[in-house]
Amino acid sequence: MAGGLADGGVVTKGVVDVLRNCCRGVGITLLLATLGTVATVPAHAEPAPPQGSSLVAGGPTDAGRAPGEKPPVDRDKAPLTKDEVKDQLSRAAALQASLSSANVEYARASAALEALSAQSQRAMNDVATAKTLEANARAQEAHHLAVLKSLNAQVQDARDDVQHMAYEAYVNGPGVLADMAALVDLVSRGGEASKSAGTLDYLAQGRSADEVKFRALATQQQAAAAKAVAARVAREAATAKAVAAQAAVTAALLKQRAAISTLQEVRQQTADQLGELGYEIELTTTPLDLDAINNLVTTPLCTQDNGDFPNGFFPASALCPIDGHPADMMRPVAARGLNALKKAYEQDLGERLCITDTYRPYHEQVIVAQQSPGLAAKPGRSKHGLGLAVDLCGGVENFGTREHLWMKQHAPLFGFYHPAWAEPTGSMPEPWHWEYAN
Repeated sequence: MAGGLADGGVVTKGVVDVLRNCCRGVGITLLLATLGTVATVPAHAEPAPPQGSSLVAGGPTDAGRAPGEKPPVDRDKAPLTKDEVKDQLSRAAALQASLSSANVEYARASAALEALSAQSQRAMNDVATAKTLEANARAQEAHHLAVLKSLNAQVQDARDDVQHMAYEAYVNGPGVLADMAALVDLVSRGGEASKSAGTLDYLAQGRSADEVKFRALATQQQAAAAKAVAARVAREAATAKAVAAQAAVTAALLKQRAAISTLQEVRQQTADQLGELGYEIELTTTPLDLDAINNLVTTPLCTQDNGDFPNGFFPASALCPIDGHPADMMRPVAARGLNALKKAYEQDLGERLCITDTYRPYHEQVIVAQQSPGLAAKPGRSKHGLGLAVDLCGGVENFGTREHLWMKQHAPLFGFYHPAWAEPTGSMPEPWHWEYAN
């Protein structure tokens, strides 16, 4: 359904035939289908007799005709005048122009929404990438800070040893005096000279080693401090990129919301136009409630356990179920977003959102990787293992369906996006795979 909103709807055969006859080439069938409408031909759809025409002279009128009696055949109806022909052709042209204009406006609004939806998708991909880089930068910063902390402790111990050595030198005499005192002590001890000499040499070597160790540790400390500073700068830059990417998402979503609002207005206006032209139009689906999205973040979570756990090892207390799918679980904020998306999807399309997979524990990741070697993510690295991914079915698993189109147009408003690698041009096209952005 290129260029149309992913809406549901039914069009009766009779009205399609009528509209085709009066507006050939307008594409009214597509227009009504994309509107999501039921249209019925009004009672007055049959054209009235042309002005100036009359029934057979002396024949019964409609008011005087007996029940069930057929109207007389008007064999002597006068042909239309030039002015009457001109007037009727003018009205027919106006009708066709009105419907054509409505169709073009609707297609234009739908195309604008698709472009803005794609912008939101790209922005969310950028957020995911930026947050991954930020997490890596934080890990590097933490590593270098831990190394620096350990070296600081070692340097302090070495400094204490050197300070103790300096104190002894001050008390016992530095330089030559200390050496002379040691020599006198060796001479006076006589038989114990060799033992005392070994002790003195050991102590001298120990003091020298303390000095060497202190200098080496001090050098390592300076290098570790420089790496920690560089890691902090990198982490701050990564954080700034993540913040900027998130701001871009916010701006893109505001534009996307405005585009959806415009499309909904055009949808209603087009239905109204058709109604004014003599067709009773009934919208069969419920438009997306944009105001409800504002309240999404205030919806209570099923649990306050928002901690980070190893991939595939989330406890049940840190996961929330999906409405209507008690066996499917996701992280609290992701589950809240998917529940809201599911409700909007079902109201707008009039069909149930089909879910095949959500949170995937580690042992299931191992099984999937064994069943699909080279296709599934390496166990411990899957977004399913973080409770942030969902696989969908029921039409969403195909790129060329109104269900997939609806997801592309609306999912970002609920925090979900289709990752770039899963796009038709990506490394592993998977139309069914969607991820939560935060």
